[in-house]
Amino acid sequence: MRLRLWVAPLLLALACVAGDASPTVGFRASWLNPRGSIPESVTAIDVRRIMPDGTELELFQTSVERLEDMDDNGRRELAVGDLPTGEFIDLEIRGCGSACSGDEVVTIGRSGPILLEVGERRYVDIAMYELRTSQPVDRSDPPVPAVFTTATTLADGRVLLAGGFDDVEKLDSCPDTLTLPAGEPVCYSMVATDQAYLYEPASAVFTPTQGAMLAARGGHTATRLDDGRVLLAGGASRATMAIVKVGMLMNFREVVFHVDADDATLATSEIFDPELGREAEDTGRDGDPGRGLFVGQAEMPTEAMPLNQGRFLHAAAAVPGSQQAVLAGGYGGGGRTFEVFDGDKPGGPGVYDNTASPRLGAERLMPSALALGQGDELRVWIVGGARARSNGELADAWSPDPDDPTGVLSTGSELGFPGGDTDRPEFALMRPVVAEVEGRGFVTGWYGPRCPIDGHALDPVFESDDGTEICGPIAGVRSFTIDNDTATATPTPTSSSVRHAFASGVTLGDGRVLVHGGSSDALLQPTEATLIYDAELEGGLPSGRGSNRLERGRLFPASARLLDGGVLIVGGLRIVSGDVPALAAPEAMMYSIARNPFVGGGMMMETGE
Repeated sequence: MRLRLWVAPLLLALACVAGDASPTVGFRASWLNPRGSIPESVTAIDVRRIMPDGTELELFQTSVERLEDMDDNGRRELAVGDLPTGEFIDLEIRGCGSACSGDEVVTIGRSGPILLEVGERRYVDIAMYELRTSQPVDRSDPPVPAVFTTATTLADGRVLLAGGFDDVEKLDSCPDTLTLPAGEPVCYSMVATDQAYLYEPASAVFTPTQGAMLAARGGHTATRLDDGRVLLAGGASRATMAIVKVGMLMNFREVVFHVDADDATLATSEIFDPELGREAEDTGRDGDPGRGLFVGQAEMPTEAMPLNQGRFLHAAAAVPGSQQAVLAGGYGGGGRTFEVFDGDKPGGPGVYDNTASPRLGAERLMPSALALGQGDELRVWIVGGARARSNGELADAWSPDPDDPTGVLSTGSELGFPGGDTDRPEFALMRPVVAEVEGRGFVTGWYGPRCPIDGHALDPVFESDDGTEICGPIAGVRSFTIDNDTATATPTPTSSSVRHAFASGVTLGDGRVLVHGGSSDALLQPTEATLIYDAELEGGLPSGRGSNRLERGRLFPASARLLDGGVLIVGGLRIVSGDVPALAAPEAMMYSIARNPFVGGGMMMETGE
């Protein structure tokens, strides 16, 4: 049973003095913990104004014990003056231990820009996030949990949650159309949704977008373009997922996906424009957190834009300095192809016809992609995928070409990737986490192509001379960095006790990379563990887990950076007793208190479970 608490244990009344009037803005600070109350570890409250240039102006600091209920309303308050009217104000509230600095900061909350008028009295609710702790962020009207959804941080700090499979059911038997490895399969039907939400970090509130997506999509990509718009591409409206126990001991699970002909992989895309659909007047004075619309073709905005290929569980990466994105691989006939979307394409946004373009070095099912370098050195790396069978097939790289809008594709064999003469089976990954770390490409995961031997499913070993595949021992965690200038890869040490297959990752505001969720074992049991990779340590070594764990483990989660120092985690799948599927609810984790402007406002929050 879920217990829902509508609480505001602390009201900070901030008096704003202008002329003879004394307007007041009150902040209802609601804690994201099961009780919705001030944690016992919080003994002091620190309130400061964040100036437009990012500097901080401390307004006051006081102990929790000194707060008083000055108006007999059951809430403790504190009033301060000298706040201006007629200009935007960003305020931050910190709940602290004995001092409000360093590790003594326990919780943090931010208002969005607030504009006060002379004589005005109003209240804004602020969600308080506990640092280094995963917290549920369920609302009175939260998104329906889904798997293979997307989460994208917008330029203003809101997070767009779009689509996914929100209807997952175990089938009595697997369809005859599936080609499965020998073993014990369990199949699931997955039906996608066209619903989308916007998450406002200041209030921890989800708001449905003004209109649904132009198509129901799951297993699609969502890529923020250089101008702030978000490209949503591909996916499927319906799909089947099979999880097959393989090997003599049935101690390994393969994952197989299939899209029926009647429910073909989507060969369409659409744009979410975060600035369309604004209220004529922001009557709630909350920044209009639900603004933004999905649009399609230039002349028919309600019609999705066509792609060259249907793509499901493919890779996508924005091209820096342009409104372009590279889409590559995936199920649906496009496993060995790529295409380039251009938001500034003459005649309207869309993809270029690249039917004559070269093919990827291997069929890539569930690859990942990231852009590295600038100018003439810019490359979009396409790594992983279930069908790589040799060193030369481990990665491809796309580069822009001023004479050809479809760009130039170089296969791993042409680039000499991964470099050296040794076998590189640890570079063969399915849906790895990718991130840029100080100019290098960081890739981590561990599930990858396997081949059978004596009834067991094990990792492949590649012979570098002819690409022949043989079988060897399980390689364990696979983690490496890519040098963009030399097109070489270097294995990086990682945790020997934590694996993250089919996980998600976010680059925090300080440059560290947080990897979380997924599975740490071959039976695809979801893990709650998190792992942080620190760029300051040679080779991208993990800087430690500590006690930072998710509320729930989940396979195939989606996540987005939150307030620079945190992460919003949504979606994902758990297989519970009897192979029954369960979808995971949203949660948030905050690591630091780096600056990031965002729009505030919202409603009273609901906490707990």
